[in-house]
Amino acid sequence: MNDRTKGLLIILAGVLCVSPDAVLVRFLSEGGADPWTIIFWKLLLSIPVSASYAIYEAGGLKSLWKSVIVGRWYYAAAIPIQATVDICFTLS
Repeated sequence: MNDRTKGLLIILAGVLCVSPDAVLVRFLSEGGADPWTIIFWKLLLSIPVSASYAIYEAGGLKSLWKSVIVGRWYYAAAIPIQATVDICFTLS
């Protein structure tokens, strides 16, 4: 699979994941659920999926850990930014 096709599939998967997420957040908010409860469950369910994909894409847990060690400053910036985006998206 070439890089362009892979990128398009990742974009498609992202759109398919965000759209139901937005509908679910809206539905739960209208139902009276506390925003922090929604954030807790959303992150609790998404972290294992994201971690599994990262392990798969890196070629195993050992390879992933090596990339984390090499790019530790990247991860130190990316993780809080992604968490902030997820929280702000739900609170908005």
